Amino acid sequence: MPSELELLKDLKYISIYRNPGLAGTFPAALRKLTNLEYLAMHFCDIEKQLPTWIGEMTSLTSLILSNNDITGTLPSSIGHLTNLKQLFLDDNGLQGNINVIHPLHKLEALMLEDNQLSGKISESMVKQWSNMQLLDLSHNNLTHTLPKNIWDMKNLSVLDFHGNKFEGPIPNITEPNHVLTFLALYETNLNATVPSTISNLKKLSHLDLITTLITGDIPEEIGALTDLKYLFLGMNAFNKGKIPIFLEKMTKLEDLSLKATNRVGGIPHWIMNMTNLILLDLGRFPIIFSLCK
Repeated sequence: MPSELELLKDLKYISIYRNPGLAGTFPAALRKLTNLEYLAMHFCDIEKQLPTWIGEMTSLTSLILSNNDITGTLPSSIGHLTNLKQLFLDDNGLQGNINVIHPLHKLEALMLEDNQLSGKISESMVKQWSNMQLLDLSHNNLTHTLPKNIWDMKNLSVLDFHGNKFEGPIPNITEPNHVLTFLALYETNLNATVPSTISNLKKLSHLDLITTLITGDIPEEIGALTDLKYLFLGMNAFNKGKIPIFLEKMTKLEDLSLKATNRVGGIPHWIMNMTNLILLDLGRFPIIFSLCK
């Protein structure tokens, strides 16, 4: 990036993404562009740490640096960018505590997946995110329990926390939610049972709980999620039982995984009526491979 860029004092919009030949550290010339509102430099070859002065770019509403080679600790000064609505730092090598983004109360989309961030998602942080629509923190090192108010983000349509070290139960969904469509909590240490209040996620089309520590019965309340297209419950120690009959009415299902969930008995005849199915995974459990009438 040429240093002369700093002379464009009125510049508000920079988009130079998908340029793998654009290498080096975060450009120093950007520090002088105090009116910059939109910066997209994803899929480039930016490396090393983000500078602490990035917190001076307070006019930014969108900062998109996905798929680079940025490493080191996420600077605490990023919390000064309180006008941010979009923050995409996914697919880098960032470390540090996620709490540094706590002050970013205007966020609508936050993508931090595939980094090495640590810490927890606190209830106070969730309260700040009342405008959040897309939240992807997958494949980091986040710990502790999920905040009880996680479902209070009324505008949230995508929630992806998979591949972290969250523990404890899935919080109860106390009120009907007509916005969330995508929920991925797989490959975590979440335990206890699937709450019966899962049925309050009225518009859910994707539910993935594969490879957690969830036990108990597969709740029949899942059958109320009639918009589900993707249901992944495999690799969990559910109580032994038959393939749930509530699936018969879930006619929109395209992908269904009950792999290694202690299902027994036969494959029910009504499964042939699930004509939208593309993937059916019934592997690794003692089932009689014949259709039951």
